[in-house]
Formats: sequence, structure tokens, C-alpha cells
Amino acid sequence: SDAEALFRRARELAGAMALTVPDPELRDRYLARVAELAPLARRAAADDGLTGREGQVAALVAAGRTNKQVARELGISERTVEKHVSNVLGKLGLSSRAQLAARFAGLDDEAARRAGESAAGGGKGRGVRGPAGDAAG
Repeated sequence: SDAEALFRRARELAGAMALTVPDPELRDRYLARVAELAPLARRAAADDGLTGREGQVAALVAAGRTNKQVARELGISERTVEKHVSNVLGKLGLSSRAQLAARFAGLDDEAARRAGESAAGGGKGRGVRGPAGDAAG
């Protein structure tokens, strides 16, 4: 639809802008906010091989929620959330929550990996920051 095309373009532009933000924490918060505000068809997750529950967890993590917040919101244990996050990252070929947020913000796979790597200073992902600036997860 026209609306989906406009949101897709908005996510692409927001993702490209995120790559120019030098501060990793600010970039992570920005990408989490984009994921919250721009509806994403991929949240249905079937295109990515995710189960329905994995898609729900992925969307919440990409929006900056901690594992504890996701567990409470979905009525599942924190350990189950951790397992779902691990499965999602593996299925999508990602290594950090920052990369997941970038992917949900509309970046392509390669740009999502670069965003996660630059957020980590080249190695491990630092993760998406929660609304109070605490490390998510």
C-alpha cells in the first residue's frame, strides 16, 4: 500500500541517518525510537523465519525494552525471553540488540551489521539503551 511504502522509505532514511551518529548510545536510542514509531510489516516475522512469539520479542527488544520488561509484557519468564532473543539473533545472522534495532529501523542486513559494529567500537554490540539510559537486557 502507499502507507507501507512511505513508512518503508522513512525507515530507510532514518536508518541511513543513524549511521552518521558518532555516539553509540545516542544512535541506539535513536534506532529504538524509530522502531517504536515506524510501523513495520516485518514484525509479522514470517519473512525472516521467526515464530510468532520470536517476532513479538524481537519487536519489543528493537523498541528498547529490557528482557525483564519483555517478559512482563508478554507474560513469560525472563529466561524464555533470553532464549527467544538468542534464537532471533541467530536466525537473522545478527550478534547484538543494536543490530536488531537497526534491522527493525529499516536498515538492510549489511547496514544493520555495520551499525551494530560501530556501536560496539568494532566488536561486541553494546545493546540498545532503555528509556532511562540503562542497558537493555
